[in-house]
Amino acid sequence: MVCCGPEQAKLIKDAKDLNGILWLRTPTMPRKMPLYAEDGRETVIAPDRQLVVNSAPMIRAVLAEDEGFAIFPEFSVRDALADKTLCNPLPEFGTATVTAYAFFTERRTERTNARAFVDALVKGLVQGA
Repeated sequence: MVCCGPEQAKLIKDAKDLNGILWLRTPTMPRKMPLYAEDGRETVIAPDRQLVVNSAPMIRAVLAEDEGFAIFPEFSVRDALADKTLCNPLPEFGTATVTAYAFFTERRTERTNARAFVDALVKGLVQGA
């Protein structure tokens, strides 16, 4: 979902408005991002101003200061949306669905940290559904 600070949200009326705003993105995100509306429309955003930041907490801190926008999974910003630190200015738009797989080798003991990660991921995704 698209996230930004409350004041920045007032400037965003349509997905195309994002092209004129600073995009805070991670290194793994592409320079262009398709957003999909609930009615099936696709809008590709490619803002001229992009800042690559390898820290989700840093991105959230900048957004809380009403600078730019970012794209986060809903479950990771649920608390900030609830307390109105962040806003979703385009609730009708989202990103493509991503499928995740976890493979475990057949050992007598599975790695507890890998299992804990998968369990936490599933819990977050189920709560976000």
